[in-house]
Order: sequence, then structure tokens, then C-alpha cells
Amino acid sequence: MGFKFVSRKKWKREAVTSLLYVFTITTLILISFFSFDGGGFTNPILTFVYIVLIMGGIYRATYYLKLHKKDYLTIDDKSFSIYRGNILPRKQIPFSHVQRVVQVNDVIILLMKDGKEEQIDTDYLSNKDKSELTKTLKLLFATKTVGF
Repeated sequence: MGFKFVSRKKWKREAVTSLLYVFTITTLILISFFSFDGGGFTNPILTFVYIVLIMGGIYRATYYLKLHKKDYLTIDDKSFSIYRGNILPRKQIPFSHVQRVVQVNDVIILLMKDGKEEQIDTDYLSNKDKSELTKTLKLLFATKTVGF
């Protein structure tokens, strides 16, 4: 069972901001190449830096535009899987490692048997998914839930 990120204006705003950043960098590139003579050594370095900045901005914009299509949380037969970004792998949490499940405002905290905590931010989920997740957690951890 998968719970996708809810579409938010904040993420669309971040994507637009990133695209404006790319546009600004591109404009600065054109101005600097036509206005200044950096010499034979600095032009390749500046070109490389500009390309890295532009690629980073485009990557960030596409990340935020596609975020609502990704699963934030998946629940399998024996474990949770929480999304932690494109660079880091998903966090796998076996049900057997969970000692207690606590809901505090918009955060569900999974207290592990080894003393660690993992958080599920329900603000990333739609209202329908929030209620479905709480039902699922109550079924999975009936005696271990607090604050549901």
C-alpha cells in the first residue's frame, strides 16, 4: 500500500523559483560572456560553474514538479518504507522493530526497540491518506498506538 505526497502550492512555488533562478543565471551568463573578457583560463572555469548551477536549478525544479507522483510512505506485509529524497535510499522499518507508535499533531513517531525514533510527517499526505494511514496503524499495532 502506498501513500503519495499531496500536491502543494509550496512545491510548485519552489519549482517556479528554481526556474527563475535558472533564467537569472542564464541571463548573467549571456551578459558576462558578451561584456567581459575573462581571459583564456577563467572562461572554461566560469562556463563549468554556470553549467553546474543551471543543471542544479533544472534538477530542483523537476524534483518539485514531480514530487506529488512519488510515494512518501509504503507499507508492505512486514515493513514500512519512508521516502528520504532522491539522493538517500528509502528508510526501511520492519514492523518487528517498532515498540510504540505515537501521534503528536501532524507527526507520527515510531519508537524503535533500539531507542531510535522515525517520523512520518502526515502533513505530506492528503486527508484521505491520513485517515487511511491511522486506520492501518491501529490495525497493525493495536496495543502499541498512543494518541490516535
